[in-house]
Amino acid sequence: MLLKRPSALFALLLLAQSVGACSESSQRPLQLEVVDSSQLAVLDSTSGPSSAETDKTESVAWGDVDGDGDLDLAVGNVDVANRVYLNNGGTLETTASWNSTETDTTMSVAWGDLDGDGDLDLAVGNLFEPNRVYLNNGGTLETTASWNSTETDTTMS
Repeated sequence: MLLKRPSALFALLLLAQSVGACSESSQRPLQLEVVDSSQLAVLDSTSGPSSAETDKTESVAWGDVDGDGDLDLAVGNVDVANRVYLNNGGTLETTASWNSTETDTTMSVAWGDLDGDGDLDLAVGNLFEPNRVYLNNGGTLETTASWNSTETDTTMS
């Protein structure tokens, strides 16, 4: 699906993916191409949302976990809890609303409706630890995994 105009959330996602490729000493703003337009959207690499946590994050995924129509952000972390930051009316929280009980080395996170109840469940792929699924019950994500794989391979996406 091509976007005619990027939303602020889409631009934030592109910024998050682009920041890692930019030198910290670079003073140039990031430039993102707008699909089907000759104009460029320019984002300042020194400003934008950030969280209170200082975790090492390996994976992110956008999904509407609370069913309010806004995309929320799941982050897969290394050796600390995975987290979900809710989007409240277009503003992303700076402190996570949800933290997993498990503290794995998560390399991959993905949203999907595993149990077919209409809300998004969270799957995490881990490094040398079981992969896990956290079920969403009516907009509330369980903090302890409902499903754990028996294998402890490396899972990445």
